[in-house]
Amino acid sequence: MNSEVPKDRFEGVISRLRDDAAPAGSDRGTETATVRVRERDGVALELATWQLAELQREAPEHVADLARQCVELIDARHAAWFAETRAQAFLDAAREMLGWFTWVPSGLDWASGRVSTQLPGHPKNSFLAWLIEGGPEPGRSAKMNCWEAHMYIAYCAGFVGEAWLRRIHVNAHAAAKAARYGRRYYTSLMEQMCPSERSRLEVDPVTKISTPDIPAGSVIFMGGPNHVVVSRGTRDDRGHQEVVSHWGWGLQKTTLDKLIEWYDIIRAMKALDDVPAVLLARNPDIPVFRPLVIEFATPIWMLRDVR
Repeated sequence: MNSEVPKDRFEGVISRLRDDAAPAGSDRGTETATVRVRERDGVALELATWQLAELQREAPEHVADLARQCVELIDARHAAWFAETRAQAFLDAAREMLGWFTWVPSGLDWASGRVSTQLPGHPKNSFLAWLIEGGPEPGRSAKMNCWEAHMYIAYCAGFVGEAWLRRIHVNAHAAAKAARYGRRYYTSLMEQMCPSERSRLEVDPVTKISTPDIPAGSVIFMGGPNHVVVSRGTRDDRGHQEVVSHWGWGLQKTTLDKLIEWYDIIRAMKALDDVPAVLLARNPDIPVFRPLVIEFATPIWMLRDVR
């Protein structure tokens, strides 16, 4: 039996084969196992059949073990293919929109505590007007913030539905209202967009080169929801990780080191003594006032469609 693949990795597959693949009371031999492999991934059928036949001759008692290993490896390969395919579809959609959109802030009106399509002193948010007021679907000249741009790309890629986009905003407003804390609106949106566990990114303070490699399609949080970008899964010739970002220059391809530099400039401009006391009192943990923490996670649309 293939010693490189530990048997304890296949407990779930063993159960699935026992319950689903083999008829009740039958022996799980070569024929049943091969049929199951064919159902999972036809590309692997030839290799799996050869391995099963070889083992059948050498050690018939291990046929079921090898079959379980084949199915598990096929599952792993399918998961990797699924993630790569969806990431590429997202990045393809993003590439078609490079240069689109104008950045505007998004969120709650602090005075009313309601989700606002137009915050004081800023143009109307086209993305929220579409979802909340039934306005036209956003286009090239639409106005929205960073994470809304990525949500809209996922929508255009066919991964999320308009109803889901509307629902997560309703949920976020309800969460902020229940917590009596405006910032809960933003954290709730981020949690619904990326329910998976986040990983911390480490950045060399001198070179600004970051580790580990961020998988393509992952959402990157720079200071929580302060700025949200998506990984392209690549690095430039200097080793800096490449991303898709929507900030002050429309949707663009850039690198994390450039965004970190710009983020530091913004932090310097927003010195604490320039911030209204009422804003600090309501939001003492606004990320822009703290050292930059960068995290990344898998968005829900990389795992499945959401409608």
